[in-house]
Amino acid sequence: MLMSRRYRTLIEVVRLGSLTKAAEKTGYTQSGITHLLNSIEAEWGVTFVARNRNGVSLTSDGERLLPFVQDLVAAEEALHEQIDACKGLETGLVRIGSFSSVSTHALPRIIGSFKADYPGIDFEILHGTYSDIETWLHEGRVDLGFLVDPVDAKFESRFFFRDKIVAVLPEHFDGPTDCPLPLSEFEKHPFIMIEEGDGNRFRSYFRAYGIRPRIDYSVREDAVAVAMVESGLGISLDYELSLLRAPYRVVTTDLEHPAYREIRIAWNRRRKPSPIVRTFLDFATDDGKPHQTLSEDTR
Repeated sequence: MLMSRRYRTLIEVVRLGSLTKAAEKTGYTQSGITHLLNSIEAEWGVTFVARNRNGVSLTSDGERLLPFVQDLVAAEEALHEQIDACKGLETGLVRIGSFSSVSTHALPRIIGSFKADYPGIDFEILHGTYSDIETWLHEGRVDLGFLVDPVDAKFESRFFFRDKIVAVLPEHFDGPTDCPLPLSEFEKHPFIMIEEGDGNRFRSYFRAYGIRPRIDYSVREDAVAVAMVESGLGISLDYELSLLRAPYRVVTTDLEHPAYREIRIAWNRRRKPSPIVRTFLDFATDDGKPHQTLSEDTR
C-alpha cells in the first residue's frame, strides 16, 4: 500500500491546496510532504504542482496526470478488497458524500442496519453541498454521493427517496389552515426563502405556477428558516426529510400543487464500485426499503 499512500497524499495536497494542511491530514511533517512531492516529480520528470505564497496549485501537467493518479489509488483499493473477498474477509471502507437532511435522518439508520450484517465495514462520511459532493465524486474522494435529480451525465445513479415539498407555517397562522394550502398565500405573507444555489427548486416551483412570493428573508440553513417561522416572521417551504423530528412548534401542510425532489445515490462512471461499495449500494436501495422506512417517519 506504499504506492497508494504516496499518491493519496498527492491527491490531498491538491485537494487542500496547502502543504501544511495536507501534512496535518496525512500524518506527514511539512518537510516530509515536500520531500515526497520532490521525489515524485523527479521520478516522473514533470512539475506536478506549483508552489506559491498562497499554497499549491496544479500545473498544466498536473491537471493531465491527476485523473490517472486517482484511478491508480482507486484500482489499488479495489484490488485489496478483492483479495480480502477471496480470503473471506468482510472488511473495508465505504466513503460517502452527503447533504444535511440525508446525513441526519437517513444515513445513521441505514449504516446501523448494514453494520449488523457487515460489522467489519467502516464508513467515512463527508458532509457538504450538492456541488461539493459532485466534486468529491469526480476527484475520487468519495465512492458514493447523495445527489438530487437531475444528476450530471458523468455520474451513474440509483433512485433512493422521493422527498415531498411542504409548506411550513407558524402554529397560529392567520391564513387558511385547510389542506392543501393555496399558492396565493405565498404572495400575501412574508416568505422565508431557503437558498439552494443554482437551480433553486423552490423558486422554480413558484415560477411554474406564476407565483411571486413576498421574499422578506433568504437563509442558507433549513433550521434557521424553521426557527424564523416559529417566531412568526413568515412562512416557508421545506422538504419533509429535513423536518423529521424538528424541535420547533410549527405546522406543515401539503401544497395546492404537489412537488418533490428525487434523491439518488451516485457514483463516478469512470470508477467501477468495489465489491464492498456495491454491497452497500444494493443494501441502501434494496426493494425500496429505506424509502418505506423514511416515509413512515414523516407521518
